[in-house]
Amino acid sequence: MFRDRLGKLLALAFICAGSLGIVGPAAAQKTGGTTVMSIENRVFLITTAAETQTVETYATRMQGFLAGNPSALVDVLFALPFGDAAVQAAALTTRNLLSAASLDPLSFSGPTLASSSRKLSDSSSVTSEVFVSEEPLWVNTSELIGEELYHLNSDQFGCQAEVNGVQFDCSRDFGDVFVAAGDTVLLTSAGVAETRLRTTVTTETYLNSALYEIIGTPQTRVVPEPATGFLVGIAGLMGWFATVRRRRNRA
Repeated sequence: MFRDRLGKLLALAFICAGSLGIVGPAAAQKTGGTTVMSIENRVFLITTAAETQTVETYATRMQGFLAGNPSALVDVLFALPFGDAAVQAAALTTRNLLSAASLDPLSFSGPTLASSSRKLSDSSSVTSEVFVSEEPLWVNTSELIGEELYHLNSDQFGCQAEVNGVQFDCSRDFGDVFVAAGDTVLLTSAGVAETRLRTTVTTETYLNSALYEIIGTPQTRVVPEPATGFLVGIAGLMGWFATVRRRRNRA
């Protein structure tokens, strides 16, 4: 009965250790009276990296005015940069609309940049981790001979606390193993250093706002001045009428 209880304890120890990720390949291979087992003490070495990505967004506003009128007759907003073909086409359309709203021909100034800003509108980060490499830093083989109950601690699996600057937790408990009379367990234990790369990518979104103005100024109509000869002729004609009138009055 004692052996049955120990056998159940052995099976339970294997199951528990495997579920905790402590034991390496938990399935033991049995050859005759010899069982081969392996356990693994794994340390994760994390290398960190950071990246920043920039996303540019746009809010370009186009306004059209008639000179002297503070109210915009044209006001359109684009989620595009100023150099985009759609924004440039809107500048021509704005001039045409201003011309249609004016009784007089217009001369235009602009598009003129009236104001601009660049502000951080959003920031988010995503962290990912990938496997890079692994390296066994120590390997130990022990022979467990029955009939005996073994407690797999640092003494049994030959843990080395530090190798090449990598520290291992030798206080780990791998449970109990019962070896029946006449049986032998070849226990191979290893300390493995696994290198992983953890990368954090930060995405920063900026809003570029710009206001452009087009102003249409009515052209002043010039009234041509009378010619000098015409004015002299008018003056002479008026003088002749005055002379004729005086003569009639004398008569």
